[in-house]
Amino acid sequence: MVELHCSSTGKVFLAFSIPEPSEFCKALECTPHTKNTDSSVAEVLTSIEQTRKLGYVMDEEEYVLGVRCITAPSKNAFGKTIAAGGIVRQRPGNFNLQSMPIRLKHV
Repeated sequence: MVELHCSSTGKVFLAFSIPEPSEFCKALECTPHTKNTDSSVAEVLTSIEQTRKLGYVMDEEEYVLGVRCITAPSKNAFGKTIAAGGIVRQRPGNFNLQSMPIRLKHV
């Protein structure tokens, strides 16, 4: 199972399902899987803050080298995050991750 700290889906749930994630994140082990993995609580909290600002999260090979993801929350009528939807893709040479938020709106 992929840990919350190194997956785009996990970060969406940390950002949008837990009002104050700092205490919860202290219990995370933050095991690094690649050189891009957030490997400290401070890095995870920074990612959560950025995810909240953007409304989505981009995973740049944090769990598996060569795999990139973008994920956004799916909310119910009351604004509660109930699911996450995203795109997972291998990294080809000309892959432009910056265009993915536009594509994600259509998912």
